[in-house]
Amino acid sequence: MLSPQLALNVSLQDGLSFDNFFVTPESSQAVQYLTAWHPSGSFQSIALWGGSGCGRSHLLQATVSDWDSRGLTALYLPCRDMLAMDPDALLQGLDSFDLLALDDVDALAGNIAWEHALFALYNAMHERAGQLLISASMAVNDMPLHTADVRSRLAWGIAFKLPSLSDQDKINAMQLRSRARGMDMTDEVAKYILSRSSRDFSQLLHVLDTLDSATIEAQRKLTVPFVRSVCGW
Repeated sequence: MLSPQLALNVSLQDGLSFDNFFVTPESSQAVQYLTAWHPSGSFQSIALWGGSGCGRSHLLQATVSDWDSRGLTALYLPCRDMLAMDPDALLQGLDSFDLLALDDVDALAGNIAWEHALFALYNAMHERAGQLLISASMAVNDMPLHTADVRSRLAWGIAFKLPSLSDQDKINAMQLRSRARGMDMTDEVAKYILSRSSRDFSQLLHVLDTLDSATIEAQRKLTVPFVRSVCGW
């Protein structure tokens, strides 16, 4: 049987780590908790929730990478990509991992087969003293879940709300990610990108990916004229 990662063709995004996650005062507690997290001999569940671009996926993948680097078994699964698959087949044996990170778990809400599978997986992880990290766009109690037992299980544990980023936060976050890629992004360039691109942070990161490739190919620094030519603005 294919592993869940092969079945979904899932891989962690290169470079996502705690070091290049832009921490705000509102998100600092969650980041501190995740960076210090380790298997404790008893089951633990942590939920991260917040709107688009708040960094939920980044933190899930950073946590999985961190556990991998320490020789622990950790698996990241994007729930939106799992909906079309057989939940029982996909989730079979996943309780053997030290950590499971389920991204966008609210995407499974309302699908009875998936809710039942999540309930079984949760119970198996609990019995094995595994660790569960989930993310969602809303608090567990606001998810349109049909199964009360699933709601009560997912609501158990620690929950952190990640804040939406202000425009200045987005500028600072883009500059942090740029430095991690070896690019120097001035305030002028960052403000120009923010004024032309969608303000959704995930879209801003797509722009950053494009610029990263373009600067390497052209051997150019990031300037407003260069950004304008690459992005067609």
